[in-house]
Amino acid sequence: MSRRSRGQWFSAVSFLGQGNTKRNRTVRPETRPLRMETLEDRRVLAAVVVGVGNNVVNGDTSSIAALIASPGADGISLHEAILAANATSGANSISFAPGVAGTTISIAGGLPTLTGNLALQGPITLEGNLFTRGLAIDAGANVSITGFTMRSCYANVNGGGVYNAGNLTLTSCTFRANNAGDSGGAIYNAAGATLTATFLTAQDNFAGMFGAGIFNAGTLNVSSSHRGYDPTFLYSTGPTANGFIANVSEGYGGAIFNAGSGNATFTDVSMLFNSASANGGGIFNEGVMTVNGIVGPTELPVAPGYNFPQKFAFDVLAYNNAMEGAGAYNTGTLTMIGCSIKNNSSLPPGVGGGVTNAGSLTLIDCTVTGSTPDSIVNYNVLSVVNSTFSANSGQAISNGGTATITSSTIAGNGIGINNGGTLALNNSVLASNSSGNIVGGGGLSGSNNFVSDGSGAGLTGTLTGDAMLGPLTIANGGATATMRPLVGSPLLNVGNNSLVPGGVTTDQRGAKRIKNGTVDIGAVEVGAETIEVTTVIDEDNGTISAAQGTGTSLREAIGYASGYLPIDGATITFAANVVGAIELGVKQLPDITGNLIIVGPGANALAIDGHNVGPTPNGYGGIVSIYSEMADGDYSGVAISGLTFRNGFAAESGGAIAGSRKLTLTSCNFVGNSAGYRGGAIVGGIGIMTLVDCLFLGNSTRTGTSYVEGGGAIEYGGVLNVTHSTFSGNTTGAYGGAIRSLGTATITDSSFTGNSAFGGGAIYNYKYGLENKPGWGVALIINSTLSGNSASYGGALASEFQAGWGVYSTATVVNSTVDGNLAAVRGGAIYNAGDLTITSSTLFGNSADAGAGGIDNGTPFNTGGTNGRGTVTLNNSIIDSAAGADVAIGADFIGAFAGSYNLISDGAGGLANTITGDALLGPLKNNGGLTRTRAPLAGSAAINGGNPASIPGAAGLPLVDQRGAGYARLLGSRIDLGAVEVASGDFNYDGRVDGADFLAWQRQFGSAAAPSGSGADGNGSGSVDGADLNVWRGQFGQPSGGSAVVAATPASVMQVTVAAPAPAAISGDERDQFEDGLAEEQPAAAVFAPLAGLATSSGVTRRDAAFAALTKQADAIEASAGFVNRRLRYEERGASDSPAELESCFAALDEEEAAGATVDEFAGAMVGAW
Repeated sequence: MSRRSRGQWFSAVSFLGQGNTKRNRTVRPETRPLRMETLEDRRVLAAVVVGVGNNVVNGDTSSIAALIASPGADGISLHEAILAANATSGANSISFAPGVAGTTISIAGGLPTLTGNLALQGPITLEGNLFTRGLAIDAGANVSITGFTMRSCYANVNGGGVYNAGNLTLTSCTFRANNAGDSGGAIYNAAGATLTATFLTAQDNFAGMFGAGIFNAGTLNVSSSHRGYDPTFLYSTGPTANGFIANVSEGYGGAIFNAGSGNATFTDVSMLFNSASANGGGIFNEGVMTVNGIVGPTELPVAPGYNFPQKFAFDVLAYNNAMEGAGAYNTGTLTMIGCSIKNNSSLPPGVGGGVTNAGSLTLIDCTVTGSTPDSIVNYNVLSVVNSTFSANSGQAISNGGTATITSSTIAGNGIGINNGGTLALNNSVLASNSSGNIVGGGGLSGSNNFVSDGSGAGLTGTLTGDAMLGPLTIANGGATATMRPLVGSPLLNVGNNSLVPGGVTTDQRGAKRIKNGTVDIGAVEVGAETIEVTTVIDEDNGTISAAQGTGTSLREAIGYASGYLPIDGATITFAANVVGAIELGVKQLPDITGNLIIVGPGANALAIDGHNVGPTPNGYGGIVSIYSEMADGDYSGVAISGLTFRNGFAAESGGAIAGSRKLTLTSCNFVGNSAGYRGGAIVGGIGIMTLVDCLFLGNSTRTGTSYVEGGGAIEYGGVLNVTHSTFSGNTTGAYGGAIRSLGTATITDSSFTGNSAFGGGAIYNYKYGLENKPGWGVALIINSTLSGNSASYGGALASEFQAGWGVYSTATVVNSTVDGNLAAVRGGAIYNAGDLTITSSTLFGNSADAGAGGIDNGTPFNTGGTNGRGTVTLNNSIIDSAAGADVAIGADFIGAFAGSYNLISDGAGGLANTITGDALLGPLKNNGGLTRTRAPLAGSAAINGGNPASIPGAAGLPLVDQRGAGYARLLGSRIDLGAVEVASGDFNYDGRVDGADFLAWQRQFGSAAAPSGSGADGNGSGSVDGADLNVWRGQFGQPSGGSAVVAATPASVMQVTVAAPAPAAISGDERDQFEDGLAEEQPAAAVFAPLAGLATSSGVTRRDAAFAALTKQADAIEASAGFVNRRLRYEERGASDSPAELESCFAALDEEEAAGATVDEFAGAMVGAW
């Protein structure tokens, strides 16, 4: 039923009421006379509850009602309940009272045959003591049994556990150690009977002749009876529950015997460690049998935390043995799809370790491996499609009949194919079979094969050489292990499309069969695929076909890509109509287990919403879990862009994503996600994670407080690279309001604002463990701003180690601003208990209630009484705190401060060449670049206060300041202190050296009262003169021959790049011509007398003349636009102006930008021309 609003419901009710009222007013009176009528015979389900665990009969069993009324002195037994149910017509049920359910009932003497319509509901165990049968179902009976265990039951002839001649359904039943003298040790399904079983276990049963697990002569369907999830199963040993395990037949069919009249289907079933003294250790088939690996449209309910696409089945014949046909012996019609046939062995002198076929055998999407001595022995008709044969000790295929093999891989066996019959071979590869790829003298035909040794006379278009196959592994995707062609393999795109059998659209794994126009040779098709999501509905119809359901969902797309293409890779895109939100249902998306690219339509266009319901069964990855490989071999990891992940919740860790190995996130938003303990948005243990242009807003951990917990947005233990990303309002009660890093974190061009934690309001860098391993507990913060964050220790950053273990964290801060952060105890900006290096950074306005407001170098705060060790190295930086000392060393700390050339307002730390006093910094704002900064104001001692020996690009000093490209680190004779380099030619302090600065110089020219280093006094001489114009000129271009990039400006302002030629003297005639032209263009020449004087002085260059011409243009612009004053008004008042005033400011800014573009263009052109 669709959801309706309250108003819609009221409207609907009103409408119905009106309709009924109208109908009642117009209906005619009833005129039929009253009379008595007999009611139809209706029966309800008759239910009886077994209340005693014996097999005694002393109650009234004439009916269920009679038994309930007269149960006998000791209560109702199962024996009595069955008798009463048989005597009561209709549908009946038997269940067990709480004191009996889950116990064992000894059925010595046997139980009555079930004759009616009956449901038996466990759990209960029936113990036969190898004396009596468990249950018998009569012909015509309709019986369902749930949760029963038949143990040690016995029949002289057939059906030790159950004999079925009717219609029987078994759910979650177990048959253990049952015995039949002839057939069906666990179950005998008679001719004409129907048996349906789900979640069935048959283990350690015995039959004297046929079918120790099941003997079937009727209709049999068995599904979901496997050993449970284990991705390494093909390489493991030892049986576990579910499936047919360790059953023994003295004759034929250790697990299953399907008689000639039988029709059997097995889906998602394991048959392990079974044996037969004659033939068919796992299966003996005389009738029609299908073993099908296609499970259906839903993911399998197996181990918590693991999701599988529809074709990830568990159909396995493994470790079975017999005289011949150890895995299966077929004389009927046997079709096997998506099966693994592994490590089956024929007893000497038998053959057919895998399958012996004397009927009709079809293998599709199967893997046969580890067979002894032979894999497949064919005496009749064999068809093989999309299958792999590898590591079989003898012959992969011995053909004495008629065989057709298509698109298959036969490699690494003793002999590939021993052909003594008739063989058609197409689009297949035989390689590296030690005793020959194709031997025998039978008839052979086919084309487009790869046979590494060139054997196989009669084939056409055969390729030879090295097939370049990868190892046999389940990691290639799909239900079965395969051998994937490597990069550059000669198998790629050389098959024949016309030889692909009709209806075959996928390779062995289930991936698309033809990807690049021409089919590959072998069982695996190589190549990435693109899948388009066409619906926002979170559905799973078992296919990526847009024709199913409402379209192709993201869930279906990920399931397909991870299930079939973990190495090949896939790209998921979104149709134009897929916008808004994909609202997840009751569970997370399928695990991403291989290479995958997801390209969203934009983070503001599409969100994946987890609804904060915590659908993860294992507590990790509220929206999705990612287990991709590192960038080695064929693996390249997972990349996701253009999506929002919101409202994800994980009870343990990773509210939105739990990821390891290699993950790249670009232009993604993470909003309102939460986890119980670690990584409110993302958690990852190992690998490499890269974030570019991402937003983390309002993520949190809910309950964690321990120092081993935290990361309001991210906890990561591997290599974390963060670029141009924003973290705002993320919280944790533990450590790392935004990020908790245990590995190596490199953070560049990013902003952290308003995050909070107990330790490390924005970032917590932690060195864990006894080993001093490289890359653990290392943080590098570059060109970033951390502002307004809070914590008890380390308002912005806390860096420490596991105290007392002798290994130390390392944190480096370069070209960054740490501003306005608060610590309730110590370290308003930074709390350090490791090794900390700060270079060319600004720590301003931070505060702490107890320790240092700037840097507190002290004891690790997650333990008590243990001395720390570390050194703070501080160079070319500013520390000006709002409350608390600028720097402090804890009394119980073994460490020191080092470095020189810093501005530390209170002079703490005792470092050489320290400047004290007010840093005179401007407001925290956008001064250019990607993050907010504080620029030194006129008169600040930070300007040109750095180490005179510091050279950008050397000794860890970057070439640029915090704002990045276009903002050179050195603009004067010495570098500035702090994160921002102020250009001495930037006379108006707008972050750009352009024509506007020339206007500032013009207005101040001749002033002798300007304080040193202020305004247009570019060289700090105390006066504004021609030398200051040379400073501007040198920074506008370059003093000699290089490429000069003007500082970055808004996109609407022209950015000028000019080549600066070396100065050259001009002739007197040229000066005269210039002055005449100037006089004609600007009659008020006196206004520009300062430049005119320069233009006529000796030694004046061509560029001086260009600047003189610039004067005229600049004055006209200033008069008409007034753009300098408008810019100042916009920057100083824009934040508090009314909407109308803001519009006025924006209009003025537009005028300024247009004027500035004209000035810059004119100046650049003149500089280049002259």
